[in-house]
Amino acid sequence: MIYLLKNSNEKKNKFKLFSYSRYSRYLKIIFTKSVIFLIIISSVISNTIYLIQNKKYEKIYKNFQEHEIEIRGIITEKLKDKYKLKIASGKYQNMYIYLKTNEKLEFGNEVDI
Repeated sequence: MIYLLKNSNEKKNKFKLFSYSRYSRYLKIIFTKSVIFLIIISSVISNTIYLIQNKKYEKIYKNFQEHEIEIRGIITEKLKDKYKLKIASGKYQNMYIYLKTNEKLEFGNEVDI
């Protein structure tokens, strides 16, 4: 019976690489109240910026789909199946849009859509 108790204690004291008690002191140092507050504030700010930008571009693409708009732009980058186009004039000047087309377009050329 003593042997069984001794064995069970040995199992508890066995080295564990991933255990909460082993790394808890480091977590307490790293995750202080000010660090957690900073992480929350920065995530709120970045999510707000993302939502504003997303809303802005959704509005632009919605206008493109609903109305026929003439755009003049310069192809800045050729991606796998689309082109990145910098709008050169008009209401959306200096903005970038992605253009899917079956036509072969050259990098740096000015395009009218």
